[in-house]
Amino acid sequence: MDIIIYGENGMASNTYLVVDDIAKRAFIGDAGKFEQQLVDEAAKRELNVSHLFLTHGHGDHIGGVANMVTM
Repeated sequence: MDIIIYGENGMASNTYLVVDDIAKRAFIGDAGKFEQQLVDEAAKRELNVSHLFLTHGHGDHIGGVANMVTM
């Protein structure tokens, strides 16, 4: 299992890609902003990103949700 942390979104919050390379599955944790790097990494690893988990509803944790669910 891999946990990849994508940089700060300007509000001291990160976005996480949690990966199971064997099953080729992943989920996203806290989409504070849209992270193209995350999308690129998922594509490169041929991952099925199946879930988006949010720890709470503040803007710095949900700002990228709309874009992430369309990926």
